[in-house]
Amino acid sequence: VLIDDLITTGVGGEPYRMFSSRAEHRLLLREDNADRRLTPKGRAMGLVDDTAWSRFERKVEAIAGAEQWCRSTWFRPDAATVAQLAEHGIKAPKNKLSVAQLLLRPAVDWSTVQALSPDTPDVDGEVSEQVVTDLKYAAYLDRARQRADRTRRMSDVPIPADFVFARPGVSNEVAEKLDRHRPGNLAAAARIPGVTPAALDLLAVALSRVPAPGAHDGHA
Repeated sequence: VLIDDLITTGVGGEPYRMFSSRAEHRLLLREDNADRRLTPKGRAMGLVDDTAWSRFERKVEAIAGAEQWCRSTWFRPDAATVAQLAEHGIKAPKNKLSVAQLLLRPAVDWSTVQALSPDTPDVDGEVSEQVVTDLKYAAYLDRARQRADRTRRMSDVPIPADFVFARPGVSNEVAEKLDRHRPGNLAAAARIPGVTPAALDLLAVALSRVPAPGAHDGHA
């Protein structure tokens, strides 16, 4: 984030402060999934040897297999299952639920799943951590991907001349910068020092709700 800020946008003559909000799509760009995001790119550039690549492929396959098992394995609230859940301080569900659904509960982790099911895949800690993270935060990650895709699609969408930048979630500082520069589209807004990716996401959502020119003038 620091290097990207300094070489692409500068600091605008102001004291530089680095915030997590400056990282684009920070829910997707995490340190724990860096190998899954970057190893294929490194392989394509010839920077990852065969041994490292094979190890990476085994890890990815193990994650995919364990996630599939979690989605396809179900617990039924019979007496035995209820008793097992109670031993771990987990309230029994009223209906059957998958392991993936069970992992949505904050108190449930991989060790809980292992205790409840003898068929739990035997995977190492790195794999189980990724499986739990992927499943526990799936809804948030899907939402983040949708926002990232929407922002990319809208990067060249024009910003109306009378568009109001001040809105909930956009800081006064960012709104003032945008008002001063009046960028013509989101891509131009992104190049203004101090305008964070989080603010751009909010603006993209707001722009998606702006009626197209002529939408209300009676013309087709």
